[in-house]
Amino acid sequence: MNTDCQLFLPEDFVHFICQKSVLLYEKYDLLIFRESIDAYVRMRLCINSECQTVVIAQEQPSPKRVTCTNCNNSFCFKCGNDYHAPTDCKTILLWYRKCADDSETAHYIRAHTKLCPNCGSCIEKNGGCNHMSCYSCKHEFCWICLGLCVFIFLKKIFD
Repeated sequence: MNTDCQLFLPEDFVHFICQKSVLLYEKYDLLIFRESIDAYVRMRLCINSECQTVVIAQEQPSPKRVTCTNCNNSFCFKCGNDYHAPTDCKTILLWYRKCADDSETAHYIRAHTKLCPNCGSCIEKNGGCNHMSCYSCKHEFCWICLGLCVFIFLKKIFD
């Protein structure tokens, strides 16, 4: 829902527009439900995607644990993440962001590097031919098959 939009549509008009698509109306209904929950500072939907139960805080919202009465899932009422005491919400959000960055780095390393077959050092191929030389142990090998380059070179000569 766009909160900047000032246009008000009556419920029966929306129902008329969505009457050919039950799925579209259910999606609209869910958005209205979520917005109505968000309007109350002491209410929040359970963060378990399969639950969708409304959790009501007994005190004013603060970084504290609440437990869903339906699925027994505990979470931080203030930020809506898994419960993270004694860490405050700002710190945990920074931590999640750093973990996501680290995950992207790990994905890049897995996709663009290989281990030297001799010493296990991490090797990155940054262009050129497939003949690699390990910086750590000076072992020469083929990037594609990790075999010794000397044998590959001799095989090409004698074949």
